[in-house]
Amino acid sequence: MIGLRPLLATLWLLLPVSLVLADSVEQVRARHKHGVYTVDLTMVLNAPVANVQAIVTDYDGLHRLSSSIVESRRLPPTATDPERRRVVYRACFLIYCFTAIMVEAVHFPEPGRMLSIVEPEGSDFKAGYSEWEFSQVGENQTRVAFHSQLQPRFWVPPVVGPWIIKRKMLTAAKETGIRIEKLAR
Repeated sequence: MIGLRPLLATLWLLLPVSLVLADSVEQVRARHKHGVYTVDLTMVLNAPVANVQAIVTDYDGLHRLSSSIVESRRLPPTATDPERRRVVYRACFLIYCFTAIMVEAVHFPEPGRMLSIVEPEGSDFKAGYSEWEFSQVGENQTRVAFHSQLQPRFWVPPVVGPWIIKRKMLTAAKETGIRIEKLAR
């Protein structure tokens, strides 16, 4: 039972802060190899691209997107990273709860694309990154493609981890998808 806390933290942390199920999940896949978790998710949100991007980049307001986010805030810039954020997650399973911190540098390499890179110092992760791509679909819909690789500092069971991550993403995502769409409309 000791391994449940780290497993649950990883499940919630691998659920993208701002990317979740709305009306249409086109792809979802979770993998584990050599202590690194990879998640791919593609979905369509019923909201305009600009609005979705504004919600996703409101670092002080990310707690509005998921009940697992207990704190989020913009951090001071560094010489190399003008945008940074800190997100605190809390995940519970039965009576076991776990809190994990992720500090990231956020970059916008081109319009419609966001890249966040984990800063190991101050995070509960050794390494990691997430890529978001936002594109317009129809008049008021946004396709969001998300890819993430995370290497937690804590142990997660390799056999069941990816299966549970995928299942959690599909079930917990509705809450956040509804919140994003509601805020972005």
